[in-house]
Amino acid sequence: LGQPLTHGQATEVSLSLVLLTGAGLMLRSMQHSLAEGDRLHADGVVTGQVLLPIASYSDENAIRGFLREFAHRLEAQPGVHEVGAFSLLPLSRNSNTGLLLTPQTADPKNGVEANMGTLLPGSLKMMGLHLREGREFTPQDDEHAARVMVINAALARKLAPTGSAIGMRLKFRNDADSTGWKTVIGVAENVTMNIQDADATPYTAWTAEYQESWQFVRMLVRADGDGQAGAAALRATMRSLDPNLPVMNVRSLKAEFVYSMWLKRL
Repeated sequence: LGQPLTHGQATEVSLSLVLLTGAGLMLRSMQHSLAEGDRLHADGVVTGQVLLPIASYSDENAIRGFLREFAHRLEAQPGVHEVGAFSLLPLSRNSNTGLLLTPQTADPKNGVEANMGTLLPGSLKMMGLHLREGREFTPQDDEHAARVMVINAALARKLAPTGSAIGMRLKFRNDADSTGWKTVIGVAENVTMNIQDADATPYTAWTAEYQESWQFVRMLVRADGDGQAGAAALRATMRSLDPNLPVMNVRSLKAEFVYSMWLKRL
C-alpha cells in the first residue's frame, strides 16, 4: 500500500481494465438481446424452415404458388390460430444485406446498407412488431399489384429525418429498374436482425413474399398447446404438398431465440 506500481503491475491493471470493459459491453449487448426477445410475441409460436430446391421450384411463380398454398393449408390445420413467415427471422445468427437506393442516389455505391428480407402478410403483427406508420402487407400485395416495401423506424429516420418515409420509392442496388422500385407503405418498430454481429446494420427493409419470393422461409405458426400441435401442423402440411421435402429445424420460437444466442450466453 502506498507504493507506486511497477511497470509490470501497471500493465496488468491496464489489461484488466480492458477485459472488464469488454465484458461489460458484452453483458450489456446480451441484456439488450434478451430484452428484445422478451418483447416479441413468441408464446405458442413454432417455427420451421422450408427450403425449396431449385430443381423442383425453378422460378418465382412456382415458389410463390407453393408458399401461398402452404400458408392456406396450414391455416386450416386443427388448433392453428395464426400463420406467418420471414425469409430471415429477427434475432437470428444470419443476415442478408444490400445497398438500398432512392431515385436521388447519384452513386449506387453510396446507398444505405440495410437488411433485406421477405414477409408473409400478418407476420409483423404476429411477431409483435408494431407499426409506427402505414400498414403491413396484405394478401392483395401480390405479383399483380404495385411493388411495396415495409421498413423499420431506424431506416425511416435515416431516409426522412424531418418527415415521413411513407410513399418513398426505394430499391436495392442489384434489383432491376423495371421491377426493383418499391413504394414504402409501412414503418415498423426496430428489431435486431443479426445478434452475433456487433457491427450489424440497424436498418431493415422487407418486401412482400407474394411479390418477391425466396427459395427459403422460416414458417411461423401459433397453435393450441405447448407447441406440439404447431409442429404437427407444419409437418402435416408439408406431407400434403410435397412429401419428399422436410420441414427443418422445427422448434418453438423461444427455443429458436435461445439457440441463436448460445454463443453470447457462452
